[in-house]
Amino acid sequence: MLNGKKPSLLLVRRILMEQTDENHILSTNAILRELKNEYGLDLERRALYSNVDLLVECGDDISRYSENHRGYYVRSRKFSEGEVLLLANAIHANHFIPENESTILIQKLLETQSLMVQEKFYDHVFDKNKDKTVNQELLDTIVAVSSAIHDEKIITFFYSHYEEDMQLHPRMDDNGKPHKYTMEPRFVMYENGRPYLVATSKDHDGQYIPYRLDKMSNVKVSRKRVRRIPDMQDAYEHAMCQLYMYVQDPMECEFLLKKDKINNFVDLFGSRLEVLSSEDAFLKCKVKASRQGLVMLAKQYAGSMIILNEDLREEVKTALKEALEMYQ
Repeated sequence: MLNGKKPSLLLVRRILMEQTDENHILSTNAILRELKNEYGLDLERRALYSNVDLLVECGDDISRYSENHRGYYVRSRKFSEGEVLLLANAIHANHFIPENESTILIQKLLETQSLMVQEKFYDHVFDKNKDKTVNQELLDTIVAVSSAIHDEKIITFFYSHYEEDMQLHPRMDDNGKPHKYTMEPRFVMYENGRPYLVATSKDHDGQYIPYRLDKMSNVKVSRKRVRRIPDMQDAYEHAMCQLYMYVQDPMECEFLLKKDKINNFVDLFGSRLEVLSSEDAFLKCKVKASRQGLVMLAKQYAGSMIILNEDLREEVKTALKEALEMYQ
C-alpha cells in the first residue's frame, strides 16, 4: 500500500499502459478496483475522468468511453507492437550482444508495451542463444568509440581472438604481454551481422583497418586528436566494398552467375549489383568489391559463379586447386 499522498495520475497511467490495448479494454469500475486492490487507493470516478483527460492532454493516445462506449485503453504507443517484437528478436538473435545485456535491453523495450505483449514475446522466444559473446564490455566500448569518433580523438584498447579452448584471449606483444593498440577511430560499420570499428593509424598510413567491437576491451579515449588525412576514400564507399571485411582498394569484377542464385547476391550486394545481360542459364553481372573478398566469394559459389576478369580468374583457379588438394 502506498503511504502519504497518492500519485493517482501515475498509477492510472501505469494501469492503462500495462493492462490495456485495443483487445483488452478496462471499464471505469475495473480501473477503480485495480487502484484499490493493488495500490490501496480510493479514487472518485470524477477524479479518474480528470486523470485520463490530463494524460490525453499530455500526449498519451488513450481511447475513452465517450469514443468507444466500452471503457479505456491505450490506442498507440511510442513503439508499435511489431516494432518492439522486431527489435527484441533482433537483439536476442545477435551474437555480439552479451546475454545479460540482451536481457536488460529486451526488457526495457517490452516495458513500452502491455503485459499481454510481453507474455507473447516470452512465449515465442523460448530457446536460449548459446552463441552470445562472452565480452561483457560491449556497450561501454560502443559509448567510448562513439564519443571518440565524434570528438576526433585517438583511442587505445586491447584486442582478443578465440583460441583452441573456445575462449577469447588478448593478442600478445613480443614481451608476452597484452598488446595495446593505438588507433584513430573513423567510423563504425556492420558486416555479416557484426559491428566493426574502422580505424587508421600512423603505422598503416592512409589505410582503413577493421576491428570487431565485441573483441575490443579496456577502450580508453586519449586527449590526442586524430590526424587529418587528405584524399582518404569516402567512408561509405569503403564500407560497401569490403566484402568479408578484406580491407583492400576495391576493384570492378564481371562474372557469370546462375540465375537461381540471384537472390543470394542481391541480399549480399543490394543495389550495388549490376545485371549486364542474360545468357541462357546465367546472368552476366558486375560488382565492385575487395579482391580477396571476391576470391572468397568465388570459392563459396564455385558451382554457380564464373569470374570473367582474367587475372582474378587465375587467382580463383589456384585457390580452388589448393582447396581440392586438401581433400586428396
